[in-house]
This record gives sequence, structure tokens and C-alpha cells, in this order.
Amino acid sequence: MQAVEKYGVTADSPLNSYSAGKPLDPHARQHLGKRLDYIFYRQPRKSSRLSPQYIIRASNCQVVMLEKVPGYSFSYSDHFGLEATLDVVTTIPEPENPEDVVDIGRQRPPVEVDSELATETIDTMVNALTTCYRYSQHRSKKELLTFAACLVLLVGAIVASVWINHGWINPIIIVATIFLAWLGTTLLYEGFIYGKWECNALMNVIEELDIHKRSLRFSAQQVT
Repeated sequence: MQAVEKYGVTADSPLNSYSAGKPLDPHARQHLGKRLDYIFYRQPRKSSRLSPQYIIRASNCQVVMLEKVPGYSFSYSDHFGLEATLDVVTTIPEPENPEDVVDIGRQRPPVEVDSELATETIDTMVNALTTCYRYSQHRSKKELLTFAACLVLLVGAIVASVWINHGWINPIIIVATIFLAWLGTTLLYEGFIYGKWECNALMNVIEELDIHKRSLRFSAQQVT
């Protein structure tokens, strides 16, 4: 529970029924899971025509749905939920001439909030997502290799069923063939279809963060 509260672990946690007993990589073992789920938000575009202005501020964020499904012994999902509270805050810019304000004492002071992600935060996010990307690639490759092994064993089982005429062994070969076909199909889906989708999604986010970081640096250079 401390890992969830301190590191925001949402996946590969021993508290989750789907990942309990699962062999974990060194990063997941160090933090008792992985923080793979995030909530991204950005500030609304500023407009000189609208007053007052509005900003969004994250006032709370926590991992939820840690308990099991009521009446069952399994979790809701293989990932815990992530809940965030976003406050819409009104900001009133200070007037250029204080004498124009009727009641300056009742005016709400402006709220100072960074409208952009810091480059250090972007670097941390990119490093975490890059680690996930490499792990996803490694897992996808391993699943495709296992699929190839299942395919070879499946062909061998079919050939063996033709050449072996012992009646007692044929049912075993049939069961092994069904199991290998099911396992191979699952691994093909996991390694090729889902693996490519996961890698592409992670790479898209990494590239978008990198582009955003470059734009921040370019804007800073323009100001200086």
C-alpha cells in the first residue's frame, strides 16, 4: 500500500489479483509495481477578449479501485484506477490604474500557476515512458518467439498423429494440438497486434512530449 501511495503504482502491483505472483522486471520489483497511468491536462488558451481568465489546477490525485470486485476474489482490472480533481480557478488581472476599481478590497487576487510543463517534468515523463517502451518491445519479441515455437510444435504434433498409430496416444496429441493452437493464437495477438499498438501509442506520446519540450526551448530563446 505504501508503494501505491508514495510512487503512484498502478500496474504490476502484488495487490492486484491479475499481477499477483507475476515475475517482475527490476524496476517493478524496486517499487513493487509500475506507474504507467497518467492524467494529462493543459491550460485553456488565453484570450484578451474574455475577462476574467480561467486556469485549471490539479488539487488532488490518487490511485483508486484497489479493492476486489464485491463478492469475488479478483480485481476490477489489471491496472488500478487513477482519479484526479481539477479545479477551474478564476483569475482577475490587476488593473493598470487602481483608481478605476470601485472596490479593490473585494477583488480576488490573481492565482499564480505555471501554464506549461517544466522541462524537468517532461524529461522525467519521457524517461519513464521510454522504459515502458523498451519493456513493451522486449515482451512483444519474446511473445512472437514463443508463438513461433508453438507453431513448430503444432506442426510436429500433426505429423506425429499421422505416423503414430497407438490408440492411447492420439487423445493426448489432440489435446496438445488444441492447447498449442490456443496458446499460439493468444501470443500472436499479444505480441503482434497489441504489442504494436502499445509501442506506437507510447512512441506517439514520447514524440509529442519531445516536440513540446523543443517548443518551450525555442520560446525561451525568442524571449531572451
